[in-house]
Amino acid sequence: MKIDTLDTTLERDPSRAGELAEGAMRAVTDGIAQLRDTLEALRRNTLVPGTLRSGVSMLLADLQSRTGVRTSLHAPDPLPALPFAVELLAFETIRGALANVEKHAGAATLLVELQVNDDRLVVLMRDDGRGFDPTTVGQRRHGLVLMRQRAELARGRLEVSSTLGAGTAVRLEV
Repeated sequence: MKIDTLDTTLERDPSRAGELAEGAMRAVTDGIAQLRDTLEALRRNTLVPGTLRSGVSMLLADLQSRTGVRTSLHAPDPLPALPFAVELLAFETIRGALANVEKHAGAATLLVELQVNDDRLVVLMRDDGRGFDPTTVGQRRHGLVLMRQRAELARGRLEVSSTLGAGTAVRLEV
């Protein structure tokens, strides 16, 4: 639209053309910057086969930089090969748990462990936040329910244990 306006202005009022050209250039530059930011956010939040460990590491670094929660990841390096569906399930479960830590926990530290035992992936997440009573989570809160349903669909199990004032532990086994 700015270029169309510039074209028309060149014919009618050439003295304003420079001002309009600068505005058009700023709009293009801003659009490119926004596109780069969007692509970077997608890259950080997209998992490709074989990158579960690095993907979780990025999620933790992002949480730590945004919130100040000290995060740590304990996992084999390299992580043994896993089916991509298992990697995706673990990644999305961890992302959901991190969102809960950010929104609700008030935690200072968070530990994520990835363990591969025989044919099972075990993800353990522990924070030192304010904790909650899992039996009183309202029906409007869907995060834990969705994480549990995803795990069950993959013939896995999600367990959440928490005590008021003593943090929360989430365990995914699939």
